[in-house]
Amino acid sequence: MAINTNVVVLEGHMTKNPSITVVGDNKKKCEFTLGVNHGKNSKGEERSSFFQIQCWGSMAEFISNFGEKGAHLNVTGELVAESWKKEDGTYGNKVYVRANSVRLLDKKSDNASGPADTAAENSVEVDGETITYPWPSEEDPF
Repeated sequence: MAINTNVVVLEGHMTKNPSITVVGDNKKKCEFTLGVNHGKNSKGEERSSFFQIQCWGSMAEFISNFGEKGAHLNVTGELVAESWKKEDGTYGNKVYVRANSVRLLDKKSDNASGPADTAAENSVEVDGETITYPWPSEEDPF
């Protein structure tokens, strides 16, 4: 049997604030749309694509706390296609990226100095465990 590859890597900006919901047994799910610019077409018009992103657990909690409209993100994940039969007999489908990693490339802040340096601002408590996410630094190659 052949091994298949399903990897999506996107860099773009959140088009609106993320939404978080609690599903089933207290599992957190965060959904947002990522706009990715492609440059200009032959007519000089900006070209963009919009991707639905879904993340779970501590990553969902982190994005819901620190992500906001306009935030610059790098998302790595897999493409998921779901289909189902609706009550009226028609079929629905949805294609989205299930994120394995979301990296905040910048953070909007009230002061002009940029991202906060304190771990407390970059931490999320999930199920009694504190998870700290460092912001990118000047030395960070990505």
